[in-house]
Amino acid sequence: MAIKVKVGKKDENNIVDVSFETEPGRAKESYERTLKRLGSKLTIKGFRAGKAPAKVIEEHVGQEYVRAETLDNRFISELFDEVFKQENLNVVHITNLEKVDFEKADDPIKVTAKVELYPEVKLPDIEKIKLKVDVPDISLEEQVNETLEKLAQNFADFKELDADGTIEIKDEIEFDFDGEFKNDEGQWIPKPGMRAENYQIIVESGRFIENFLEQMVGMKAGEEKTLDLGFPENYHDEELKGKDARFKVKVHKIKRPNVPKLDDELAKKTNHETLKDLKDKVTEEISKQKVQVENNLVNEAILRELIDKTEFAISPSMVQRELDHDLANMKKQKNMSDEDFKAFVETIDRSLEEKTAEEKLKRGIIITTVIKEQKFEASTEDIQNELAKYNFPPDYDMSQMNMPAVVNQLNLDVLSNKAMAFIREQAKIDLNPVDPASLMMPGHGQTGHVHGPDCSH
Repeated sequence: MAIKVKVGKKDENNIVDVSFETEPGRAKESYERTLKRLGSKLTIKGFRAGKAPAKVIEEHVGQEYVRAETLDNRFISELFDEVFKQENLNVVHITNLEKVDFEKADDPIKVTAKVELYPEVKLPDIEKIKLKVDVPDISLEEQVNETLEKLAQNFADFKELDADGTIEIKDEIEFDFDGEFKNDEGQWIPKPGMRAENYQIIVESGRFIENFLEQMVGMKAGEEKTLDLGFPENYHDEELKGKDARFKVKVHKIKRPNVPKLDDELAKKTNHETLKDLKDKVTEEISKQKVQVENNLVNEAILRELIDKTEFAISPSMVQRELDHDLANMKKQKNMSDEDFKAFVETIDRSLEEKTAEEKLKRGIIITTVIKEQKFEASTEDIQNELAKYNFPPDYDMSQMNMPAVVNQLNLDVLSNKAMAFIREQAKIDLNPVDPASLMMPGHGQTGHVHGPDCSH
């Protein structure tokens, strides 16, 4: 028998009144199980443990307590799930459980609540979207050759140079460094984290602090030098951000790599029979990465276009929940104490963070709308293929994972990927190869997982 449901009119915040009444006796079985469970824990005079009649147990603990135990959160949640499915309500959140009427086991259950519905949107015609999207102009051949060269370097033997040898890029060096930074008052301040002895590193541009290793090129073993540097504005240490610095360095050893040839012998060290097999595999992987990067950039451009051309009715409470969820996740991931987390929250620009949260929600709404309109589903094979992408080692203990949550996330990822693939196929996209460095500028980006109404938040 269907549950009798009455749904009110949606307000400007997507809130509706929902009231429903079940068939009589809907909770009878659960009520009787509750009495039995409670009775098994009671010692009632005149009866053996767990053998008191239901009526006696009911009188002993009180009907109100039995009703409360019967209609627990799980029971009520299952009723709501049934109502939402029956009425095809896409619910984000039960904002207020206003009233629950239930007197006797044979009675119907009457519930009144306010719920927030997921925003409904009308997407523009995706087939009419025309975009030119900048993508990195990268030579596949050059990328493959560069990757193979780096792979060969991983198998290099390092030989220490004699006293006349000087540092070159790709050398491995061992050296001491002792640094200090200039504070806001112009004083040079030493810092424990800025010194080390017998430090080893491969000399490559971009490693360590910018222009640190580059200034050491040409030095000999035993030579000392003072390096003048500056910490970047985005440096992880707040005390050093944007500060001038200087380091005294002393070189102890210089080792030059002897890089093996790119041949079948090297390929065998990487579990490939021939160099051709290795090159084919590298080409395949880089081709996949190239397609993925292009797809990410296209996804970003299309989602921005769809957001601009779609009207949304997102409630402030929905934005706040999204932001609070993101902050809670960050606290957990960084293992922050309550005190540190509170101090961090006080430093953020709340209005800016709310805009970011709203943007994420809009993306999720678009993706979810496409999924529902196209009736996409994730098969068991789809989910298994998605899980396989994570390349867990054979001995990985899967029992440590919360599999229901993992499967739910994989399901969302599969559906999101199907939706984005559909959008890319429908829209007219012109790829415009550009200098990869220009894609690091503001206005370019990549999109990750998009959140739908079935997410944990």
